[in-house]
Amino acid sequence: MISLDFETYSELDLKETGVYPYARHASTEVLLMCYTFDEGVTMHTWKQGDLPPLELFEAILNGECIRAFNAQFETEIWEHVCYAKMNWPYVDPTQWLDTQGLTYSLALPGSLDAVAGALELPIQKNKDGTRLITKFSKPRKPTKTNKSIRNLPKDFPEDFERFAVYCADDVRVECAIYAKIPLKDFIGMEKDVVAQHIRMNRQGIVLDVNAFNLIRRMLDYERERLTKELIELTNGEIQTDGQIAKIVQWSADQGYILPGLTKFDVEKVLALKHVPPKIRRCLEIRQTLGQVSTKKYERMATVLCDDGTAKGNLVYHRASTGRSGGAGLQMHNFPRDYISNDSRIVDDCIEFIGREQYEEVTTLYGGDLFDVGKGLLRSMFIAPPGQLIYVADFSGVENRGVAWFCRDPVGLKVFEEKRDQYREFAAAQFGITTAQVSAEQRTAAKATILGAIFGSGWKTIYETNVQRGIPMTEAEAQRNVEDFRNIYKVTAQTWYDLDRMAQAAVSKRSDQLYKGVKFGVRGDFLFIKLPSGRLLAYHKPKCEMVMTPWGKEKMAVTYMGLTAQKVWMRLTLTPNRLIENIVSAICRDLLMHSMLVIERDGRVKPVLSVHDEAVSYGEPDAISKHDYERLMATIPEWAINDQGVPFPLEAEGYISKRYKK
Repeated sequence: MISLDFETYSELDLKETGVYPYARHASTEVLLMCYTFDEGVTMHTWKQGDLPPLELFEAILNGECIRAFNAQFETEIWEHVCYAKMNWPYVDPTQWLDTQGLTYSLALPGSLDAVAGALELPIQKNKDGTRLITKFSKPRKPTKTNKSIRNLPKDFPEDFERFAVYCADDVRVECAIYAKIPLKDFIGMEKDVVAQHIRMNRQGIVLDVNAFNLIRRMLDYERERLTKELIELTNGEIQTDGQIAKIVQWSADQGYILPGLTKFDVEKVLALKHVPPKIRRCLEIRQTLGQVSTKKYERMATVLCDDGTAKGNLVYHRASTGRSGGAGLQMHNFPRDYISNDSRIVDDCIEFIGREQYEEVTTLYGGDLFDVGKGLLRSMFIAPPGQLIYVADFSGVENRGVAWFCRDPVGLKVFEEKRDQYREFAAAQFGITTAQVSAEQRTAAKATILGAIFGSGWKTIYETNVQRGIPMTEAEAQRNVEDFRNIYKVTAQTWYDLDRMAQAAVSKRSDQLYKGVKFGVRGDFLFIKLPSGRLLAYHKPKCEMVMTPWGKEKMAVTYMGLTAQKVWMRLTLTPNRLIENIVSAICRDLLMHSMLVIERDGRVKPVLSVHDEAVSYGEPDAISKHDYERLMATIPEWAINDQGVPFPLEAEGYISKRYKK
């Protein structure tokens, strides 16, 4: 294989725009490229101004695979700079192999230096890179003595040589990573999943450019108005909502001590009754202006490509379970708020915004202007001219996944008979019929089940529900968890069986087969082979005594992994983490299978997956909603368990010109 890395220059900030606008920008150019044919033994360097690297072209034209860490960058730079501007040969995107995708598949960290560190490689990333990238890859600010807007390689030859060494070192690190990891290529369905991710990222999603610019103007107006009010309210002591220390001090001067200014701190204070009016209004303004969701309108402008699309919205296998991560617009964390699911009402709202009738906007559509902006976010994703958006979403897929994987007859019967699991649980708890279950009882049952299916204890469920505003006492949480474990006995037993299988596989170094999944240690990894054939990976597993949250020591499998805060450290493979990882991974495999089924059907074209949704573009009447849902709920052969029970998969969808809740 070829291993390759570019260093580039552009007027755009890569971190801000992402690679798709960056690679397409007129100012973007390749400064140098390092590559190797023999895993870093011999390094080749091409610099701007050199003759074309013909031996590289020959290998590429002969079909050799090109490997890079985060190959999305190299793929786009090659096509939109090397091919389009420099007349280098065209390379099909499928000819690239992304080492980062392979390391994600092994639940390793996401960056080159972090992976090298996690694998304890003898060669690590060159630390001089940040300085050199700033010097050569980005514009510089002119000064009185130096009016140039960039540093050219010819003006700093010694540093540019260091830049070439840095690039070559990156290639060597990539080669060392590839040599160390046990996964050398994507196989089976995963090869198709990777190819589909590439196609969807390159196609992108269409944005309503006119609408989001009108909304940006509206939000700028409201931001300016509220900032002016904040200044007047505080007699000029606070100039912006971001001056945290000044807000805390001003509040103290008013005789009111704030607990802090995090989102939760502000919400907690605003929920109190006896807060001085000035303090309350100051916090309300900060809460409004601090909304992260409305900042996505600025993000839309930043990532927008010339064809009106936002590209690169997915990261393959970003989660350890295999689920795709969000990128670009980060559609995965769009708020669930919405003005309306009726496109005509959304169009009318945008018309009012376009006429700057902001008073009418708040009167007709509720809340303040920032609330309206938040509620319109999803509607900014639209179908191309003459097409519609087709969306289908799995129904309660993880609840169904737990029942199916655990072979729990209680849960399976509920789904087989298409009954409401939450009503069933509440009815069994209180000894009443499902018709007698109140809305409050169903909400409490849902809150319990969503945590309890994955082994959460009563304290976790209680604290989670208090944060969400769901009324529940500690005694109720305890009773709910006990009731769940009594009703769903098979599910509860499965958690502990999985724990025993993992410990046996690690301590005895012998494969363990349980309910269609296989545990086994190979080299530095504990693998769990899923029903689909895909592997979950846990790095450097070992059995050791750990302290439980309730203060007792027990034997458990620990492994090296990433925390929610992206810290690489030793973690415990608890029973609830095992069941959650396995079921989430199975549900992910079902989604990827459905996305491929939809694409192969050919009537519509998948462009995105968001959580458990498959999103496609297609001509009007290309496919009925029923048929699209049916494709989405197609059961692969592996999703029929050893008892002959198929996964109880169901999907619901809609067809619209705008994306919606």
